[in-house]
Amino acid sequence: MTTMMEALRLEHANIAKLLDLLESQLTRLGVTDFDLVKSIADYLQTYPDQYHHPKEDLVYRALLAAEPESGASLDDLEAEHVELAERTEEFADAVERISHGKEEPGRWFNDLAASFIQYYRLHMAKEDTDFFPEAERVLGPEVFGELEAQVTDASDPLFDRQVPDRLESLRAQLANAT
Repeated sequence: MTTMMEALRLEHANIAKLLDLLESQLTRLGVTDFDLVKSIADYLQTYPDQYHHPKEDLVYRALLAAEPESGASLDDLEAEHVELAERTEEFADAVERISHGKEEPGRWFNDLAASFIQYYRLHMAKEDTDFFPEAERVLGPEVFGELEAQVTDASDPLFDRQVPDRLESLRAQLANAT
């Protein structure tokens, strides 16, 4: 059985793969597959925003309760999750406008995408290097057991066995990229 922290780390690795694929699409001159980019944005709006970040928020609140000075030194991760959801929505909206011919991709889109990818990576790096180790140092197995009991965890629609049709092409692209 995978522990909560192992699951969070695995989810970060999976999100990093998506960001790499997204970045590779955006660095291709004029041949960006916007259906693929749209699938990535769709996934990031669903699984991480609805399941991954709420799990991290539970751990963060438990860390603040157990050791306020430790959690406070990490800034406000819950606020970063709100910011990340807003940036993801902004990115997804831009992809939607382009894919429906309402706007032309250009430098503005590349800048938006680069900023989005950079913010996401910096956020995950901070969690991987600061937050996760601190949570594991402060919170014991009993606390993690209580947190895991509170989690409504859904099957990851992209990285688990059953992949919905809407994400099948994205999963195939990920398999080819690795």
